[in-house]
Amino acid sequence: GLGSESIDVYNAKKMLVLVGYEVGNMDTVMDEITFKSVAKFQKDSGLYPYGILDFSTQEALNTKFQKLIPVSDLQYYKAVEILSSKF
Repeated sequence: GLGSESIDVYNAKKMLVLVGYEVGNMDTVMDEITFKSVAKFQKDSGLYPYGILDFSTQEALNTKFQKLIPVSDLQYYKAVEILSSKF
C-alpha cells in the first residue's frame, strides 16, 4: 500500500516506466504517484483498481513488459542493470 517499502515496488516502478506509466522517485517506496499509476495500470488491465501491488498485478505487469520488450532488449536491460549496480 501507500508508503510501504519493498524490492517489489522498485521492480514494479522500473516496469511501469518502461510500459508508459509515471512513477515518483526510482526507489523502493510506494509513493503517491506510483500508487496512482498502479491503480491506473490495474484499471487498464481489467483488474480491480485499488493501487495495491498484489500478485496478479505483478504478474500482469510482467506479462505486459515481456510483450513490449523483445528478449534481446531484456538481455540488454539486465546487462545494464548488472553493470550499473557495480559502480
